[in-house]
Amino acid sequence: MDLRAGFHLAEWTVHPEQNRLSGSGGDVHLTSRAMDVLVHLAEHAGAVVSREDFSRSVWGETVVGDDAVTWCISELRRQLGDQASSPRFIKTIPKRGYRLVAPVRALDENAPNAGAGRAEPRPVASDRSGWAVKPRWLLALLALAGLAVVGGWLWLGHRQPAAQPDQSIAVLPFYNFSTKLHNPFSEGIHHDLLTRLSNVADLRVISSTSVRQYRDSDQPIPEIARELNVAWVMEGAIQQVGDEIQVNAQLIDAASDTHAWARTYRRELTAENLFAIQADIVDDIASAMQAHLSPDEADRVVRVPTENLEAYALMIRGATLLGRRTELAMRRAAELFRQAIDQDRDYPDAWAELADAQTLLVYYGHEDAEQTLPRARANAMTALELEPDLPRAHMVLGVVHMILDHNGPAALEALGRAHALSSDHIGWLAWMQAVAGNLDEGLALTQQQVQRAPASPAVNMSLAFLTLADGQPGPALDYARKARQLSPGYALAWLLEGQALLFEGRHREAITAMETALDHVSEDSIPEYRAWLAAAHAQAGETQRARQLTETIAASDAGYALGIARLGLGELDAALDALGRNGWNDNQTIVLRYHPFLDPLRDDERFAAIIRRLDRHWRLAEG
Repeated sequence: MDLRAGFHLAEWTVHPEQNRLSGSGGDVHLTSRAMDVLVHLAEHAGAVVSREDFSRSVWGETVVGDDAVTWCISELRRQLGDQASSPRFIKTIPKRGYRLVAPVRALDENAPNAGAGRAEPRPVASDRSGWAVKPRWLLALLALAGLAVVGGWLWLGHRQPAAQPDQSIAVLPFYNFSTKLHNPFSEGIHHDLLTRLSNVADLRVISSTSVRQYRDSDQPIPEIARELNVAWVMEGAIQQVGDEIQVNAQLIDAASDTHAWARTYRRELTAENLFAIQADIVDDIASAMQAHLSPDEADRVVRVPTENLEAYALMIRGATLLGRRTELAMRRAAELFRQAIDQDRDYPDAWAELADAQTLLVYYGHEDAEQTLPRARANAMTALELEPDLPRAHMVLGVVHMILDHNGPAALEALGRAHALSSDHIGWLAWMQAVAGNLDEGLALTQQQVQRAPASPAVNMSLAFLTLADGQPGPALDYARKARQLSPGYALAWLLEGQALLFEGRHREAITAMETALDHVSEDSIPEYRAWLAAAHAQAGETQRARQLTETIAASDAGYALGIARLGLGELDAALDALGRNGWNDNQTIVLRYHPFLDPLRDDERFAAIIRRLDRHWRLAEG
């Protein structure tokens, strides 16, 4: 639509060639520059137009200051009868620019310009009733609709940003402008883009768990960047139109809230093209952030794991469900991964994701380790036969070595390999380092992980666990509370909060937190949680209640749990006898190695013997 021929702006008729506005009260005339500014706003109606964009588009190569734009906006408001405090036509967006909020239509059109002049415009061709596009993304929507931008998005800047000492980035969830309410390719491109960016060692990439909270958010970009502690933010929008897929992306320097670039990627909808678009975006991001890609990293960025579009869609749907971590979602995810494998048996990611789902079902207590983990191992091995350097498959093998085999060295090797291939896979390595006796290394890795996933309940829980083991109840309490605030039903987070409170002498608060933990814990963990509650009652001077809980634990024959309860009652000999009774899982191993609660036992030779047995249990020592 050529607005230079004239257009209606609410009750006004605009004649650009004559620099004239016509209204019920007569005609008014504008300066040519003010008219050019008005036309440019109308061409991008509803979108935020920056001062830099005005300077480039209206004044061209002529160097002007901010006052020139301000003067034109002031003239327009005066002639239109508008006010900055209650705008009907031009709204100031602080530190961003200006937005035309009045309806626009061409002189030869009866219907309003799609998306123009609405404070909350709807997406083109969307059947999502009531869904609104954020104003900063209306420019992308207009590009998709073909209304304003010819040949893709406007190039918003030709200079590379200055080198950033912190090469950190948050990729926000992509907007879906497709006719389908749920488009797996929108989730897929975002999911895979994070994975590919995590393959670049120079970059610190915020996890999907932590950016998910900003879906449909209207928070300013600098505010989001501060919350996530990143220097760069990327937004994206995707639209599937027939047999084509179009992705719009903009990379923003958060400190200045300016665009490094804004680009459109449009291709025929095939699996190969989806992966090619992701590779192009990663390359453009790395270039703008001046990140170096090694040859191996470059190879992983451009990989094409499948050419089967249906298999890819199934895999992405499964990965989205797997992230929810509920039993039903994880089981459904595993089934979708199996369906993806049926579509393409040479799809390594689907095999690795299936193995991961099986491992998580065991870890969360929904399936038996002896039955399920051998299948997870086999599926991970199949993935590695198809692609030897697949990080997730190495990670799964490491977890199987830890949970099923109790093989510390093998677990460390596999998990270290996964982390070397992708910074995504750091959590299990950190945990296994602590299990193996390297608490400082485990803490350092977990602190790195929380920088990438600040809104992850599991990561905050891990940091609470290891910080408490390191004898720091204050910070541990903060991390535990953040974990259970992010996930209110997180039993272990409540338990850790109770333990931290116990060490600070806040016995009644500790008991309340531990009782809450018991309300959410799985049945097989009840003895251990009761043990800590018994210890809290004992330290609060409520010996009778502590002994009642201890007797229920003794009946379950849970040696480790009974040892914790006996220790709380001050029965050191009975505690040592119970603690050394049977094998230990990873959590129990970390407690035995470091937890301050066990300090009264550490000078006893019998406890030293338990630690030596612990090392042999994890194959960290011979004997």
